Amino acid sequence: MKYDLHVHTHYSRCSNLRPEVILKIAKRRGLDGIAITDHHEIKGALEVKKLNKDKNFEVIVGEEISTNLGDVLVYYLDKKIDKIDFDEVVDEAGKQGALVVIPHPFRTTFIRKRSHKFQAPLGSVKGKIDAIECFNARMLFNSDNRKADRISDKLKVAKTGGGDSHRLPFFLRNRHRIHYL
Repeated sequence: MKYDLHVHTHYSRCSNLRPEVILKIAKRRGLDGIAITDHHEIKGALEVKKLNKDKNFEVIVGEEISTNLGDVLVYYLDKKIDKIDFDEVVDEAGKQGALVVIPHPFRTTFIRKRSHKFQAPLGSVKGKIDAIECFNARMLFNSDNRKADRISDKLKVAKTGGGDSHRLPFFLRNRHRIHYL
């Protein structure tokens, strides 16, 4: 099955992707499903899910949460998580029966204000997460993805991948770069 597990709608301030466009393009790309993971919001995911009338196409309601340790993707949410403490996010996800994934744990960035790298050793959170994002199409350096892949193998943690799409041109272009897991 082919899923893009990291897509943002215009409900994330940094994205301009409209829910109806995301759904149309994802189906045109031949995907079996997508996870909408807006920053601190699930409205976009709920909107895409409502627009989807295809029972053979899954829309996963997710959220990307900036925690005290770094970003976390949470999948299969019933309601938005309003916490920012990593352990509290994990606890709330567990109460909702949701999955917890560490996205882009080694992302190199040149923005001084904020690091996108996960701030704790991944081994220290192994028992609290379900997977590590080992392919992120927005990585500046492929070595960042390879490092995530190696640590996932070492820790024996499941792997995910996604486009981390925020803009239409990138979402369209991702079809060639994304590794379907």
